[in-house]
Amino acid sequence: MKLVSFLFGTTVFAVMLCSIAGAEKITADPNATPKVEIPSAEPLWKTDKRLDQKIEYDAGGTRLYKVIRELAEKSGLTISCGSGSDDWRVRDIPVTVASRGLKLSDLLGYINFATHTKLTAKKNTKDEIVYAVVDNGTATAIADNKRAVADYYKKHVTWSVETAKRLKDIQPSQVKNPMPWPLPDLPSQMDYTFKASRLMEFIDKPMLDSIISGTPVILTASTAPATLQPALIDFLNSVEAYKFAEYSKTQVDNRKWAAESGQNYPYDDIAPATQDQIRNSAVRLAVRGNGIEIHSCVMVNNPKEAFPTREAITSTDFMAQLAVTSKALSDLPAEPKDFPQMPEVKPATIGLTNNSYWPELAKTYKLKLDDKKPLSYCDIAIAYSKAADLSMVFIDDLSHQGEETQPPPADKEIDCSEAMCPIIGNIAWDKENRCIVSIPWLGRLSTIPERIFNNITNKANSSGADWQDIAELADYPDMIERSCFSQKIMPALPVFDFQVPRNKPLWQIYNSLPSDRKTMVASETGLKLDAKETERVVDFFENNLKNGSESNFISAVSAKWWDEFLIPEVTATLVMRVDRSDKSENKSFGPSNTATADIPGIPHGFLNKHWSRMSIEGIKDGKKIKIDFQSQYDFPYFSAARQKELEEAIAKQSEEK
Repeated sequence: MKLVSFLFGTTVFAVMLCSIAGAEKITADPNATPKVEIPSAEPLWKTDKRLDQKIEYDAGGTRLYKVIRELAEKSGLTISCGSGSDDWRVRDIPVTVASRGLKLSDLLGYINFATHTKLTAKKNTKDEIVYAVVDNGTATAIADNKRAVADYYKKHVTWSVETAKRLKDIQPSQVKNPMPWPLPDLPSQMDYTFKASRLMEFIDKPMLDSIISGTPVILTASTAPATLQPALIDFLNSVEAYKFAEYSKTQVDNRKWAAESGQNYPYDDIAPATQDQIRNSAVRLAVRGNGIEIHSCVMVNNPKEAFPTREAITSTDFMAQLAVTSKALSDLPAEPKDFPQMPEVKPATIGLTNNSYWPELAKTYKLKLDDKKPLSYCDIAIAYSKAADLSMVFIDDLSHQGEETQPPPADKEIDCSEAMCPIIGNIAWDKENRCIVSIPWLGRLSTIPERIFNNITNKANSSGADWQDIAELADYPDMIERSCFSQKIMPALPVFDFQVPRNKPLWQIYNSLPSDRKTMVASETGLKLDAKETERVVDFFENNLKNGSESNFISAVSAKWWDEFLIPEVTATLVMRVDRSDKSENKSFGPSNTATADIPGIPHGFLNKHWSRMSIEGIKDGKKIKIDFQSQYDFPYFSAARQKELEEAIAKQSEEK
């Protein structure tokens, strides 16, 4: 069975990734529970003639465990899916399968190919061969590779810091541009870059280890350790001098342009920062790429100036490259090499080759479609499969982009590209078996448990999915990034706070609560956090707000609004609460500042949308203080099909009146 890779319009080479067998010999723990090894299926395939039976089968946008169960029922074989009933990462993969008389062995092989799984076999107590579709080790390989990459970056960041410290030992005249593109401003940046090198000398090991482990640090001269203050002030003064010169020139140009165009220039003349302002300015140190980014922010705090905030960014990696390319020092640390690569192997049951174009894919066919129901891309792909007498297997997540799709005109003939292009990108084919298979890639290992999917979609198709339902998705960020919701149910999720990376951990804390405590979060009083919950929220403030994302950095420098919530007396009083307001803007029926009267047969929430907003509250000096996070609008959420159905029902009732 030969497969040829194909990208619509372009022939490509494809690489399959899966686990590599083999490990170092270790001494077994005599007290450990023996691990049952399932032998490879291939030797048993040679004797099991049941795998030769030909299968006619179609399933569009169906979870893998259901496909395997139905194939088992059709064939009379015993085939399980996943390592157990809770192995949702294998069992819940969404797939579309269309088999036009494929041998069962080939069909299972194509499914393995497309889903990063493998078929295992063993004999049961009755001496019958039983099969299982299980993870092929790719997920483990990915996890191992991620750890290796993380270790590599830590080594590289450490190297960049140690090398950047040496930049101050080089004469500025010896520095060369390390980049393949021109850096005309490099000479004017040398002073603060060299002083950044000196600053890194005074970052102690515990602070450095914390930064390298992923916790950014914000330093102000007024609060930094005494040993660090002189170097920090010297660096900030250098940044101010560089930016003051740059902005002064910009202001002259802007004034000239305003005068020539007859417009008023509304800003005061730029003034240098005072030393008090320098002492209250800040530097943020955080890992970015191969080094530590040094993001400085001098705050002049004059709203009448055009440039009240003066920022400059450099990094230890850039400084290290300056030191290396100068070739002025012979004893610099050796830069880490050999970036970890994913293991490259091919599945045992399918050979993947690159071959000439297959003319069959350019042939056009008229499709027989059921125009009495909303059609998905999967429906069109299966109709194409029947018209062209081609089998196909693909992971279905890329078809989840729209509520439904318009079928091609009845008299139009379409080719493979038109039928499947919205669904999958890279495909492979087996000419002999007339089968098209999606070429798997690592991003497609991400999905969500069917339980959560069904809960949200069932409610979106009936009474509406509220924020409590959708909040569960915060625990599956990969799925959110790939938008893996079926187009048959939801065109897109509403904007939700956990999609803001810095706030995701807060919603994960909420998701970890028992149901009774979740109910308290949604109450008027909110949930008084216990000791463990408080510790997690304080950690959230420390890592995601105080020392967190760059988007918070500028406001944090001047406002320092996080400090109040880190005072022990305040943390002892923390409450988590989700505010809810029934005053909303119903996009379907225009603005409404009051609740709309119920209509028989119409869910209350459809006419009375609300917003919800997570907040953390505390008590300081007898007064309540509060931080609100991003608001969530238009709940409950309805699928497009349900919304259309309800709108038509309302219109019909109005006509009858």
